[in-house]
Amino acid sequence: TGKYFGKPITRLEDKQLPPSLFVEMISLLITLDKKDMAKAVLEKYLAGLNRPPAALFLLADLYLEKQKFSEALALGQEAGKAQAQKRRGAFDYASSSSWGYYSNMNRDETVDESLRKLHGYYVAAGKSQELITDFEIQRASQPDSLRLTEQLLSLYQLNGETGKAIALCEAFIAQKP
Repeated sequence: TGKYFGKPITRLEDKQLPPSLFVEMISLLITLDKKDMAKAVLEKYLAGLNRPPAALFLLADLYLEKQKFSEALALGQEAGKAQAQKRRGAFDYASSSSWGYYSNMNRDETVDESLRKLHGYYVAAGKSQELITDFEIQRASQPDSLRLTEQLLSLYQLNGETGKAIALCEAFIAQKP
């Protein structure tokens, strides 16, 4: 095993580290191709009370690589919900019937990385239409929401549904001249 300040890194989950530092250390393990170790440490860490979204996404990615689609999807949904709860009431918040989602998109990005990840988990599980349907329902309840419109457009783009994306754009533009 590797060492972290002279102690076995497999005990990393027992350290009182800030979540961001813990996630950085796990990311380093993954980069060093110590994915099984990273997975084991993440599973133990996430079994506790602290379940930061970034750690949930990391474990979901590891499950996805092992083709554990339902586990990856469940963690992706939990990560989206955790982000939404941390920032409830923020401009970029959207909540569907089954989970919440908070966008952390940079201004230069066209598709939010969290949304892209979540879509990837749904695609891998063969359930991409469920995610789109959730966003369609949410947007129908808030038709003036630019953020929900952008997110749904992104999902259509990721899913290769260009016709739906164009129709949504045209409808939104007609609604907001």
